[in-house]
Amino acid sequence: MKTLDSYGRSSFSILFAMIKSELFTKSPKKETFFNYKVAVYINEPIPENSAPIFDYKEVSSAKEIHIVGFGPSGMYAALRCIELGYKPIILERGKNVQDRRRDIKAINQDHIVNKNSNYCYGEGGA
Repeated sequence: MKTLDSYGRSSFSILFAMIKSELFTKSPKKETFFNYKVAVYINEPIPENSAPIFDYKEVSSAKEIHIVGFGPSGMYAALRCIELGYKPIILERGKNVQDRRRDIKAINQDHIVNKNSNYCYGEGGA
C-alpha cells in the first residue's frame, strides 16, 4: 500500500481503532484523566473483527520446553509455548500464590523472610 505523493515522497496510511476508553479522576487534586486503548494498523485495513484470536493447541504429548520461574515472563513464555505447539514444563522455586501471600505478610509484619518465598520468588513473580 506504499504510494508516492505528488512530490515523489513515500507515504503510508495509519488507521486507529478504539478498543476501550476510560475517564477517571485522580484524588486529591481531582485531576481528570482519559485512558484510551487503541489498535494501530499501518498500511493495512482495519479487520472486521479486531477481537484477539487465541489459538491454543493440544500439547499433552508435544515436545517439552522447560521454563524457569512463573513470574510475568514465565507465564508469557508458557502461554507462547502452548500457542506454538510445545508443552511447557514450569520450574518454580517459590510457593503458590496463597502460601506466598502469607510469607509476604510475615515479611511486612514480623520481619521474617523466607528465602524461597518472598517478593522475588514464588508464583506470580516480582
